[in-house]
Amino acid sequence: MKRTVSTRSDLDDSEEASRSSTSASKRWSGAAIYKTKFQESWIKKWPFVQPVKTNIHQFYCTTCSKNISCGHHGEADNVRHSSSEQHKSNAKSLRDNTKLNFQPITKAEVKVTNLLVQHNVPLAVTDHLSPLFRDIFTDSKIAKGYASARPHFMATLVDTMRCSPFSVAINGSNDNGLEKMNPLTVRFFDEGSGLVVTNLLDMCLTTGKAESIFTKMNEVSTNNGVSWDHCIGAGVENTSVNLGVRNSIRTRVLQKNPNTYFMGCPCHIVHNTAFKACSKFAELTKFDVEDLLVDNYFYFDKSTKRKNGLAKFCAFCDSQYKGLIKHVNTRWLSLSTAVERTLTQYAGLRSYFSSLDETNNRFQRLQVCLYFYQACLQPFVHLNTLLQRNDPIIGIVANQLIKCLKTLLGKFVCVSSIKEADHLTTVSYTTRDNQLDDNALHIGFSTRSLLHKLLDEGDISPQQVNNFYRAVRNIYEEATFYSIANLPLHDEVLEYAKFVTFDAKETALFSEVVFFVQEEDVPKKVWESAVITMDNETNICHHRMDLIWAYLGSVKSLDGTLLYGQLAKVAQLVLVIPHSNAEEERVFSLITKNKTSFKPSLMLDGTLSSIIQKVIKTAKKATMTYNRAHTSGASQSESM
Repeated sequence: MKRTVSTRSDLDDSEEASRSSTSASKRWSGAAIYKTKFQESWIKKWPFVQPVKTNIHQFYCTTCSKNISCGHHGEADNVRHSSSEQHKSNAKSLRDNTKLNFQPITKAEVKVTNLLVQHNVPLAVTDHLSPLFRDIFTDSKIAKGYASARPHFMATLVDTMRCSPFSVAINGSNDNGLEKMNPLTVRFFDEGSGLVVTNLLDMCLTTGKAESIFTKMNEVSTNNGVSWDHCIGAGVENTSVNLGVRNSIRTRVLQKNPNTYFMGCPCHIVHNTAFKACSKFAELTKFDVEDLLVDNYFYFDKSTKRKNGLAKFCAFCDSQYKGLIKHVNTRWLSLSTAVERTLTQYAGLRSYFSSLDETNNRFQRLQVCLYFYQACLQPFVHLNTLLQRNDPIIGIVANQLIKCLKTLLGKFVCVSSIKEADHLTTVSYTTRDNQLDDNALHIGFSTRSLLHKLLDEGDISPQQVNNFYRAVRNIYEEATFYSIANLPLHDEVLEYAKFVTFDAKETALFSEVVFFVQEEDVPKKVWESAVITMDNETNICHHRMDLIWAYLGSVKSLDGTLLYGQLAKVAQLVLVIPHSNAEEERVFSLITKNKTSFKPSLMLDGTLSSIIQKVIKTAKKATMTYNRAHTSGASQSESM
């Protein structure tokens, strides 16, 4: 059969004839027709062929992982490529290699983990699932590859601790039994992800004394072959058991490694500062905000009738009903949130209690105090929230502590007195002449407006107003005093750790190591990958400095040597130092209560498997006793 090649001019001349032609005049499938489009029917004939979304005149070869043009000969291009030596070689390599089946295995591991979390099953069960699945499902490839147990992650963590610097953190639970949980977490720089991560090493069940806690910590370290020489920092609470001068965890750790850094937990200090300040306010005003919040919560907590009554009064006052928040004095941020929730429900609460006792005048000064608490607690809330960040922020802690102290002083001290002092800690804030007048004290706009309204309407006297302002000065003076006495405002490690944060680069001195890092050394895409959003409403963003320094540690000069090798290692070491003890609190928030009213005698180190073992063991004994008794009774009846 003679093959005819059609040119573009011939096609143009016979365009109308081609459109009206029948199937008998169909072109040759391999003809040289340009701009041939990809045909879906090719996929069935050649399974390795896939369409290219961006170009309809090409096809993608999954075997060779590249795009091939089909616009010239159409199907002939497919035949030509499949017959090429390169395609045959790649196809042979795919047939010879074993296909990886990670995705189905990972999917199975995620599903099982989700099952454990949903039904509150102890994670220790996962250590037994892998061999169990392989034993039950002997013909399953997924069961053979299933691996989700702690030993693998534990071995990886221990290997990292043996060869890299790390910091530890420990915190005691509030269990009132014979033993307490003291979760020991490890903070280190992960070379693979370029992040500073925190992993749980051991639960450290002890009696809560410094000697027993350190003995358990040292036992865990020794059993895993980890040297204390690699421990550069320790995060603990600010108690004598942890930071005491004698017979504490700090003294024992320093005996093992004198270079270990201890700072305490600024989150606890900030929380205690707010607590002490509120106590001073209550002494003068006789108004204890914590008692109010706790009483209100438990008044409505167990009564559906009271809640429905409050909801009706909220609807009458055109406000949406929301449940009151339980304030716990050991929770860092609950006081502020509980006060704000009470203020949102204030109209309904006032109407509700007024209906019970119309002569009760407790609400005359109550709302003023609540508004003031809402305003004065904000610096503590902002600092505490910042210190709870998961990313390493050791480089900005010193500046943030100074900023918080400056904010406190600015609420009741004259600006001139603050500027004249050599340091914020030397400001004479207790001198009355250095303080602001009553009308200039920072008490919040809502507080001052309501205070003036009550005074004008005669609901409160001028003496009560003066007493309120004295209480305001007391709360600010006590907060400033406690902050200066307890916050690490003169910590040298925090001062020198500032170099890891690039925000200080513009004011850096030549002697500071950050001076040697140029802006163009970090590409824009690296900065974008390190962005973390702290507030979705205001779009406040920060950068993870561990990712930035991980990139700088890989930058090479023209001769192939690392440009910032040693500098990056020092920065990564500093970033490992804990800036608070928030990670330990997160452990407790994950495990919730280990003991409840339904399981008051549950062993701290026990799991579901140990409970089942004890039940089965006890059941066996009871069954044997029962069988023996009935067997002997039956034999006696037969003999009679």
